[in-house]
Amino acid sequence: MTIGIVTTFSDKGYDEYAHLLVSSMEKFMGKDIEVFLYIDDVKLKPKIPNIKLIRFEPSVPELVNFKNRNKHRLVKKFMFDGVRFSHKIYALWHAATNIDTSQHNSYKLFWLDADTIIQQNVDSNYFSKFLPDDTFTSYLGRPGRYTECGFVGYNLKHPAKTDFFNEMVDYYNTDRLYTDLPFFTDCHVYDATREKFKNEGKIKALDLTPGMGKSNFNHVHKGYMIHNKGEKKMGKSKGKSTK
Repeated sequence: MTIGIVTTFSDKGYDEYAHLLVSSMEKFMGKDIEVFLYIDDVKLKPKIPNIKLIRFEPSVPELVNFKNRNKHRLVKKFMFDGVRFSHKIYALWHAATNIDTSQHNSYKLFWLDADTIIQQNVDSNYFSKFLPDDTFTSYLGRPGRYTECGFVGYNLKHPAKTDFFNEMVDYYNTDRLYTDLPFFTDCHVYDATREKFKNEGKIKALDLTPGMGKSNFNHVHKGYMIHNKGEKKMGKSKGKSTK
């Protein structure tokens, strides 16, 4: 069993909050986990060998093309900021479709938002329990709302893997994000793709927090990881859950 973690952050994001994630990874992330950080120009020298740095725009020209095509769009509310949230889907798609899983009997990839802090040791066994072997994706559902996509799991050995990630990124490559969805966040893209593949009988999906709304990330990972937002995201949190 192999576990991968993928995330992305800008240079400004690193200074404001993602440095806390990186330092907590260096302290608490198990050596049996592969970490993929999609970055811009920030100078990083990870202290553990299992962190791989990917220069985002040179590695993923599709992202650059999407941003250039849509930079003219006026954004009045964050849920309509397709360019902002495109980074998450492009990083996830690139990682999922480029990781060589041929030497692994099992490979589970998890998205982890960069405003997360790891609080104690986490290894492959910790992450694997959030995604059963017979399930393609697991997620933090919220009744009546879009998914909390700060933590999402994917089974990269599943036969639907390539089609699923290509479907998600196609929302951006064709700009149909702006015509097919009510809002333009990565969460809405994920939800639409997941439901499509579920309804077609191609995948099984597991809601890790059925019936739960606010703070579901911090509930699921209580004591191990905390997802910071608002002032906490800007490094003002001491890493304690407010739940």
